[in-house]
Amino acid sequence: SLGRGLRPLHAVAGEIAGRDGEDMRPISLAEAPREVRPLIAALNGLFGKVETARRHERDVTAFAAHELRTPLAGLKAQAQIALASPDAAIREGALRQILVSVDRTTRLVRQLLALAKLEAAPQKAAPSEIEVGALLADIVHQGPAPQGVRVDIADDLSGLRLAGDPEALHLVLRNLHENAVEHMPAGGRITWRACPGGLCVEDEGPGIPPEELGRIAERFFRGRHKSASGTGLGLTIATMAATRLGARLVIENRADRSGVRAALIWG
Repeated sequence: SLGRGLRPLHAVAGEIAGRDGEDMRPISLAEAPREVRPLIAALNGLFGKVETARRHERDVTAFAAHELRTPLAGLKAQAQIALASPDAAIREGALRQILVSVDRTTRLVRQLLALAKLEAAPQKAAPSEIEVGALLADIVHQGPAPQGVRVDIADDLSGLRLAGDPEALHLVLRNLHENAVEHMPAGGRITWRACPGGLCVEDEGPGIPPEELGRIAERFFRGRHKSASGTGLGLTIATMAATRLGARLVIENRADRSGVRAALIWG
């Protein structure tokens, strides 16, 4: 009886040993002894996780190669224009375009690194106390500030303190702020304030088409109202970092006017 049980087990072992490192197909349970089927099921679950991680890595690599190629080509073209043109206005315009391309490329690289870091370290860090108002003020001060856009931080955030992972909270707030700025028309306003269970930000942009609301946290998804500087990673990073904080991100269109309301909620 023991011998009959070992033969199928040897077959399973031989199947695993004969695979290369790229073969993540599930192991068949059909001929496996009943006693080892839970172990094989657990291995199949692990293979699935590894394959998902590899697919994410391939997507990130392909996206980065494509997205970096465009601004780098633009940088080269604008630099050539600046060097070749005797007209001062044309040279200045080319140099300004170089600055825009550098800013976009810098943001893309920063977001790719943040995404990789979040995926590589899924465990929560030891919580510490964070003064939300001061953190937001720093993010707004250091972040993009297009002309004609007003950013308000409500007084009710100045005394708000949260216990959590400071880096994860910084990632959430920075990416939500940058996302709001990207979609703001001149003369619009971004408002940060406390809301039940957490804090929220409201913008006065075009809003999100209802059919896209379920996809906005997908990596590389940019949607109909995509901006020229967007990467399709900001809300993905914000959602992952919110999970690290033990919170959830609720994004919806505003009911009072055009625009988006993003809320970071605990509980």
